[in-house]
Formats: sequence, structure tokens, C-alpha cells
Amino acid sequence: MLHIQKRQHETTQFAAEPTALPKTKRQKREHQQLDESPNFWDELTRVPLCPRALREFDRRTIRPVHSGPPDLSKAEQSDPNQVKFLAENGGPSLENLRSYPSACEADTAETSSRSTMGKSVSAYSPGFQQHLQLNGFYLPNHESAAIAKKPSNLQAIKSRLAMVRPSVIPSLLQENSSLEHARLKFIDNNEISHASEDQLKLLLLPILSGQNAMDIPFRNNILLNNLTSLTPSLAANKSLSRVQPDWYDGSPPLALKDVVRNDLSKQIVPSTETTHPCLPNFFMEMKKAGGDTVCCRRQAWHDAALGARGIHNLRSYGDAGNLDDGKAYTITATFEPGPANLTIYAVHPTVSNNPDHSALLLDPARHYEYWMTEVASYRMVSDDDVFQKGVTAFRNARDWAQEQRNQLIQAANSKADTVRPSELMPST
Repeated sequence: MLHIQKRQHETTQFAAEPTALPKTKRQKREHQQLDESPNFWDELTRVPLCPRALREFDRRTIRPVHSGPPDLSKAEQSDPNQVKFLAENGGPSLENLRSYPSACEADTAETSSRSTMGKSVSAYSPGFQQHLQLNGFYLPNHESAAIAKKPSNLQAIKSRLAMVRPSVIPSLLQENSSLEHARLKFIDNNEISHASEDQLKLLLLPILSGQNAMDIPFRNNILLNNLTSLTPSLAANKSLSRVQPDWYDGSPPLALKDVVRNDLSKQIVPSTETTHPCLPNFFMEMKKAGGDTVCCRRQAWHDAALGARGIHNLRSYGDAGNLDDGKAYTITATFEPGPANLTIYAVHPTVSNNPDHSALLLDPARHYEYWMTEVASYRMVSDDDVFQKGVTAFRNARDWAQEQRNQLIQAANSKADTVRPSELMPST
């Protein structure tokens, strides 16, 4: 049976009808409050109209209202009779004075001004997306899609994902009771459409990954808190770039030479808990029915950008001369239960001519952009054939990602054996 490891190193067993759910990550995603940086908003070319942007606007424009009595120590002496006359019936009304708030508005404005100081930018808001795009990290639907750069090995990846697997051959589907049961759940689309996000993970991950899932090192819901942030602004607000994928695949830490792993620690070792798999280059994000699918894609995009950067750094050890081959070595996937869409993307770097892009690699003079490209999408409830193709593609994608890691690790280790540590290129 497949075991899923949670962030507190507990083990939960998958079952057809789960009785115990893993600790949820949804609460962290929706209610996580991060440190606010005014510079974050100042760097955007166009501020999105969203609640957090409006709160930041209020914080900057609404003047605090002093509820205490005015200081009359230096005021001129007034005629007591005149003061008594003006004070009758509560004194004159000031509501017609420009910009003077009512008592209720004053209390609300003061409370808003105080509370907004503790608010923050959500890492998956439109502002966060625009920030990364300004720094050279592009989603498939970016406005520069007309000039989007696709990986040079895109067709090879598509062919690899479509490769037939014996475990999901149509003639054997009826013989595999667990896979047949999974297929019926998808076709009915009732169980997945009413499942919570945690139930969805328990239901779908064993279906997609299969009985041999643990042949590849993976983790669930692990906070990737050891990786350097993608941009200087995020580095200045470390909590803003928190990443916690629903699933990621990596390699055993000891597969890499100590000198390589230590030198590139901030690029390829995802967690401060160093026993977790390193060099992640396969990720999975999902949302329950009715969840924010745009947020799901942003999360998958953020995961894969960190993974692709780490892969690119490792490649510089083994084959720096062929670093800019335009190939993708990182896969990320999303599942949206509403339409039951499983979508698989590839992420690859290209050299940028824009000096403002901050995705620096080992050479400070070289700047890189990262492009997310859709490889395939499967509506898993369409029919048996699409369901089988989707399961096949997911499992083949995991295998393909592992093959890339193994090749790159071997090349980097060989280089580390032949070159003195002082001659290896330092990490950023």
C-alpha cells in the first residue's frame, strides 16, 4: 500500500474510504498572513484591483483619526458665554466640512489603518504573479504568449508521456480491480466533486501514481523552506515566497556528492530537514471542486520555477558548455476536479537580454527567463481512453523526471571527482 508522508513525519495509509485525513494545507494557503513590503507594490507596473491592493492604498492615503480630546493648553481664552451658546444641543454639526468623517467612519478608518499595517500580500495574488513575470517567470497565458519560447525537447516529452504502460493497457484494466474502481470514481465524477482537498489527495494520488509509487522518492505537503527566493524582493520578504507543494519527487540526498550538495544547498536541497528528497523536478498541485483553479496553476508554476532553477544550477557542474540547450528538465502538474482536468506542464530556462531579470545563475553576467509550457491535458471523465491516457502520462512523467535527475546527478558527481572543490563554480 502507498504511504503518504506529512509535514510532521507521520504516515497515513491510503484507503478506498479514508478514515483519517492528513493535516490540511488549505488553511495555510487561504489564511496565511505574510510580511508586507511597500516596495513590493511600488515595483509593479500595474497594480491589480484586489482586496490587498485596496488595503495598501487605504494604509497610504487615510490619515489616522485622533479620538482623544484636543490640546487646549495653548488655545486662546474664549468667551464662556459664547462657548455655552455653541455647545447647546451638542454643538454645531461639522458633517458638511470637506473630508471630515462621521464618528462611525472615524472609528472604521482608524481600525482599518491599524489592521492594514499587519496585513500582507498573498503569494498567489495577481500582484505576486505580475511581480514574477516582471522578473522573467512566465505562465502559459502570459501576454507575451505570441513570443513564448517552447522547450526544444517538447515533442520528445510528449512522446515519452504517451508511451504505453502495461499497468494501464485497456485489455488489463478490467483485471486490475483497484484501477477499475478508480476509473469508475472518475467516470461517476460524484465522489471527487464533493471531496474536500485532503480527501481528494487521498483519493487521487494513489490512482495516478499506482502501486509502484514509492519506487520514486516523494514527499507530500513539505514546506520548501531552504531554497533561495526567486527574486531579490521575495528574498527581502522570505515568508512571501513560501512554497509547499501537494506532491514533489526528488532524489535521495546521498545520491549527490557532498561537495555538490553542500555548494548548491540553497538551490537543490528543498528543506532544512535534510532527509527529504533533494533536487525536486516533478510537482503536483490540486484543488477541490470550486477551489481557485488560477491559484492552483500559480502554485504549480512557482513550484516548478524553483525546481527548474535548481536543475539548471546542477547542470552547470556536469556540462556547463551545453547549459543553454533550450530543453526542459522539470515537470509540474495540476488537477482541477470541476472539469476533472489533469494538466501537465514543462518548465525550462532561456537566456534573457533583459538586465532587469533577476534570475541569476552561477554567472552574474547571465540572466535567465523561465517559461511554463503546457505539454498535455486530459479530461479524466471523458471516457475510458482519456482516463487511461491521463494515468499513463502522469506515471510516465514521474519516470521521465527521475531519468533526468539520475543523468544530471551522475554528470555532476563525475565532475566533482575530477575537479578540485575550489575550481567548481560557486552557487548564488
